[in-house]
Amino acid sequence: MDFLVALLLLLMCIFLPYELSTAIQMDVFSHFGAFLIVTCATALTAGLIYLVNLKLSFKKLEASVEQKKKMALYMAVWTAPYLFCLLTI
Repeated sequence: MDFLVALLLLLMCIFLPYELSTAIQMDVFSHFGAFLIVTCATALTAGLIYLVNLKLSFKKLEASVEQKKKMALYMAVWTAPYLFCLLTI
């Protein structure tokens, strides 16, 4: 999931204005728009991780639906790519 959203960010940088794409690639905290885009990308990745865990990974797990949702949420929060905000693409 992380690679797909990182690829999406990279493709967005091709079409965005120079200042914004440079901020996304080099220093996310230097431009509010870049920070907003990368934060949304991190949230999108966390949501995709949640869905994949809930629908695929925990499909055959013998637990209640409520327990599966909690586990998927914990996994999504803990494994979200927060380094998108700190590292360059």
